[in-house]
Amino acid sequence: MRTGKPARRASTNVTVEAAPVSGTIIRIADPAIMLGIGEFASDPLPAPVAGEARPRLTRAAAAPAR
Repeated sequence: MRTGKPARRASTNVTVEAAPVSGTIIRIADPAIMLGIGEFASDPLPAPVAGEARPRLTRAAAAPAR
């Protein structure tokens, strides 16, 4: 259903790519920084989600590689 508002694009906090030689590169963005960019900067609605996501992403980043 269209509401007349433009569709929002979800930001990506995690990207995974193949390393040039071998292995994997995982990049994790800070959700609070992501919210300071573009249209998210003036919208208070996603802030609680970012606050919830950051500790989870931090734990994932600190987990040992398997």
